[in-house]
Amino acid sequence: MIFIDMVVLIMNIDTGSVESFLYNAYQNMLPDFIGAFATQKEAHIDDFETLSVGIVTLFEHVLELKKTSASVAVLWFSTIDYDKKLEVSHFVSEKFTSLKFSNVLDPLCEHFFNLPQYTPLTFNSAELKEVCNVSEDSQNAEEIPHCTLVVPISFSEMVYGYALVFYHAAEITPPTDKIDFLYSVMRSASLIRRIDMDEKRFDKYLMNDQQTELPNRAYLYESLVNLLQMSELYPLRFALLTIRVNGLKHINNSLGIITGDLLLKEVGLLIKAAIAQQELDLDVIVGRLNGVDFGVIMMFPLDGEEEPPSTEKIDLQTTKEYAIVQTCCNAIIEKANDHVDINNHQLYLSANIGASIFPFHGETAEELLRKADLAKATAKQSGFNSYKIYEDLMDSDAENILFLNNNLPVAIASNQFELFYQAQVDVKSGIIVGTEALIRWRHPDKGIIFPGDFIPFADENNYSIQLDSIVLAMACVQINKWRQEGFDLTVSVNISPKHFDNGLICDTVHTMLKDNSSISASNIKIELLESVLLDDFDFTVKVINDLRRVGINVALDDFGSGYSSLEYVAKLPMDYLKIDRTFLMNLEKNPSNKIILETIMTLSRGMKVKTIAEGVETAEHYSFLKTIGCDLAQGYYINRPLPADEFEKLLKQNKATPFQ
Repeated sequence: MIFIDMVVLIMNIDTGSVESFLYNAYQNMLPDFIGAFATQKEAHIDDFETLSVGIVTLFEHVLELKKTSASVAVLWFSTIDYDKKLEVSHFVSEKFTSLKFSNVLDPLCEHFFNLPQYTPLTFNSAELKEVCNVSEDSQNAEEIPHCTLVVPISFSEMVYGYALVFYHAAEITPPTDKIDFLYSVMRSASLIRRIDMDEKRFDKYLMNDQQTELPNRAYLYESLVNLLQMSELYPLRFALLTIRVNGLKHINNSLGIITGDLLLKEVGLLIKAAIAQQELDLDVIVGRLNGVDFGVIMMFPLDGEEEPPSTEKIDLQTTKEYAIVQTCCNAIIEKANDHVDINNHQLYLSANIGASIFPFHGETAEELLRKADLAKATAKQSGFNSYKIYEDLMDSDAENILFLNNNLPVAIASNQFELFYQAQVDVKSGIIVGTEALIRWRHPDKGIIFPGDFIPFADENNYSIQLDSIVLAMACVQINKWRQEGFDLTVSVNISPKHFDNGLICDTVHTMLKDNSSISASNIKIELLESVLLDDFDFTVKVINDLRRVGINVALDDFGSGYSSLEYVAKLPMDYLKIDRTFLMNLEKNPSNKIILETIMTLSRGMKVKTIAEGVETAEHYSFLKTIGCDLAQGYYINRPLPADEFEKLLKQNKATPFQ
């Protein structure tokens, strides 16, 4: 299997001379095809002969014309001016075809010039005689072929010539499936650049990327389309990679557009080199899809297969194609992770790659692109320098993201949320002294949606601060209602790290307290994650101090699950340490967890902060916490999260009979 460069010329006639810009534009595969096309940048009229030979050879090969009584001709419109003056170059030579009725060509050219044909068509003998104005009793009538196939050589709704196939025998007709393939090749076989002969510049760039000089998205898409059409004739397998190069935007902003453009070009070379260094038997097209995304089409060797491989009983992960994609993805990531030297700057990049493989992941270009992009997005969730090959599960993730994208803003605007409450019990007395407010989304069609299904999306798409404000407002209303019922509780609210990043949480809390003047600031407990400490410790301390100054309680949530140092934790002006549930979950199987929990109790007393243990699910958990002196307990052993009205019943029951 080899590559064939297909080229179409746009001619510009000036003072009798003919020059053309030939551009190596489209790469297409045909087994055993040994024709070649001209790729030099400047050529004269003689180069039409080279191009025509290649097209004749292409048609003869695909249509298997050497086995039939048929001839091929190629017509080029050398120039088409506004006065409708037509100059046509005929390439019908005994050297290349057996056609002996060139008198047909002039009438055909005149016909197509006045009535351009944009899709393939066939003329029967009678129709062609009418076009050529040849009567039945004319001496030329016997030279009219029984059937004539016409395939336009066109691009972007402009026709530059025609490939003609003349079938001389009545019993032979052109095969429909192969006509479609040839039409696709002739329709998208070229990257056309028109050169202005006066100003010596191009006035349009159609299928290449100006910054990288790589094929662009349109080129890659057309290549996919043509490979898919070829797969109907040949047992092809190929992969599509979409590559997001991280860091380009920052470099562009800091070092300027020129450096950014040079880096883009270097990235294209880097991707090519990474694959080439694997020394695999692959045909590869590398292109640029958009700003920071590149695309790679990799054609795998056929291994002598005669029929398209079935995918029904094949485990994709055991195939050589899957292994090759893995190898190339790892190579690209490794290459991207090296520094790139541009204008005396050492620049560092990273990459996320998604891959789809034909025929396992789709039968259209759109489907393969979509699934490669889905895989890339999934890889990005795993962090920089990662890749994923498409899996069916990714489609359900994409559907969920689409649902959230369409429905979460509506839910926020119309407040489709409610709070459920889980008690926090004083371990010594068994009395409920607080509760954690847990958000639920009551969707009009789907019912209750749990926070794990929408909070991560909210964090990534800047909805988290709005949700925090909704939860705080609802919690304040409920606190006020319970106070009127005689229950003075502290309500804990989880706050997004983004709310801490810019200090907005202080403004939000002040507004809530102002709007709910009947409640005390001490009724609110703000829970923050350890990850907040890693961003800007000094700023986080300032925000916490501002909250505590007005009477708000602050708790460090999931303590022990993160990576913050004990030195940092000891410096935090906290009211509570909320111990991660994993220590209690593995208490029976891992005795060392008891030692860790006892140590946390000692640490908290030294810091003069209270402790809350979450994940209390058994009587043994509760008893152990009482033994080591934990202050508050929370978990399913006490109660599952309940709506406000049901939680109020629990409060009344607990007031009469404290928890044991």
